[in-house]
Amino acid sequence: MNFRLYRATQNSINLELLTLGRLGHYFKTIGYFDNSLNVNILYEFESDLKSLRQKNELQNQLVVKTLSLKANAVIAAFSMDVIAQVLMTFNEIELKGFEPDFIFGEMVPACLKFDKKLIVNGYKSELIMTYEAFPQFFLDDKYELEGAICAYRKSSNGKLDLTPTLESKNLFDKLASMSLLSALKKKLKKDVMTTDFLAPQKLHF
Repeated sequence: MNFRLYRATQNSINLELLTLGRLGHYFKTIGYFDNSLNVNILYEFESDLKSLRQKNELQNQLVVKTLSLKANAVIAAFSMDVIAQVLMTFNEIELKGFEPDFIFGEMVPACLKFDKKLIVNGYKSELIMTYEAFPQFFLDDKYELEGAICAYRKSSNGKLDLTPTLESKNLFDKLASMSLLSALKKKLKKDVMTTDFLAPQKLHF
């Protein structure tokens, strides 16, 4: 497995795994080291951490911390896994159109046909389609995190714009600066990192 240590800020160094997803190769963050050499891991890997602790396979002096629910939700919303699903949904809309259906004489709004459930960063999540034909990212109700995290829109030139909600914007800015959002990482083309890092508030695919 190909890993790298990537210094994202003066205070953090990411441990990242080279991953092949639906949209090609990218670096997926496992966690990061802070200045005290504590390890901070994403929710997706907490079960692995628990297993290692139960087997006494972690060094006692190693301090491993976890992230907040909201931070993990933002990381999930701006992951390559979600972006791949969002692009598939927009392609589905282009093929089928955004029109309501009639089932047993009852009208089913067009938006309900394109809602998606997925698991990302270890969480059950949902892409809920709005009446304006763009999806928003939510965690499942069982996590009791109210409100959307991000909206995904197609611009007039066909590009995908990612916009954090106002409630998530400050946390989004922090996590983006730490390079913890895989959808905002520089894309890999022919195994060479590209240099075009676009503004995270308006990222294009």
